[in-house]
Order: sequence, then structure tokens, then C-alpha cells
Amino acid sequence: MGQEFEIRFEMPGENSSGRYILNEALYQDLPKFMDQFAAVGRDGLTPESLIEVLRAKKPGKGVYKYVLIDRETSLFHKGEIKIEIQP
Repeated sequence: MGQEFEIRFEMPGENSSGRYILNEALYQDLPKFMDQFAAVGRDGLTPESLIEVLRAKKPGKGVYKYVLIDRETSLFHKGEIKIEIQP
């Protein structure tokens, strides 16, 4: 608890062209998620960086739901990452 951790997406050919965008899913229960986790801002982090930095506020389980968008093809992938925080 209290320690920062990163969720990082690595795409083929990296993301130097800003081809991919990472967004929190609109279908996520944001108040419930933010009750358990705090988003941590860092210099240089943008949606194009494909990194989300979080800090656990209390023990338990949470789910980070995301949408990864390909700007060139307009295709997207909805996914989720289950997180378990130990005390």
C-alpha cells in the first residue's frame, strides 16, 4: 500500500509516432476505482506514452479498465487488468 506502480503498454515499433492512445474506459466505475487507487502524475506522461502510474490507497482488489486506440486504423481494444493489493 502507498507504493506507486506502473501499468505500461509496449506496442510493436514503440509509440514514437503517437500512433496509439491509452484511455481509461468510459464503462469503468471511476468513483469506486478512485476510492482504491490514486492516479499519480509525472512529468512527461501523456496519453501517447501508454503508461498509467497509480498508487494503492488501501488493500483489496481492483480492476483497471482501459481502451487502447490505434490512430492509423481507428481500431481499438477494450481490456482490463485485475490488481490485488496486499496490506
